[in-house]
Amino acid sequence: MASVSTPVSRVAAPIVAAILFVAAVVLMVGIYLLLPQNGHYLGLVTIGILSLVFAAISYLAQSLSAANPAPQRTLAWAFYAFGFALLLVTFALPAPAYNPGLAGQITGLVLTLVALAGSIAGIAWRSRRLATEPPREAARAEWRARTPVSAFDYGTAHAPDAPATAPPPSPPSSRGP
Repeated sequence: MASVSTPVSRVAAPIVAAILFVAAVVLMVGIYLLLPQNGHYLGLVTIGILSLVFAAISYLAQSLSAANPAPQRTLAWAFYAFGFALLLVTFALPAPAYNPGLAGQITGLVLTLVALAGSIAGIAWRSRRLATEPPREAARAEWRARTPVSAFDYGTAHAPDAPATAPPPSPPSSRGP
């Protein structure tokens, strides 16, 4: 007996977004509150990096939504903006004396700016890629609507733009020298 395969069930987009949001809030608040008073600088950096990780997870979670992935996409943009804003502000403001110092802050700021520039370049590339999709789909639909052409049709075989065929190569002779 053949088994019928059913499509993978998809979860509602708001449920996935809510689960991701609650997990992120609990994790971030826990990190900030559990660190000692002099560890908040490291906590803010960790929360910024985790926010970027949650942005990537939310972006990838769009594939779990049944119809409209808007909640995951919105959550991904929110985590993206929060993460980079938190990292930039944390590295740009003067740090307390017990933290990495000026060299560590400058290094963190430069790395954050490089990551931001790279992600903006990726966003621009993806936007251009999505903008070219409707014309491609229109061309595909037009091509699919055309009647198939057969090489055995007289008009196709003798069309002015038909490629010329070369005669087949002759077999090697079997005579000796």
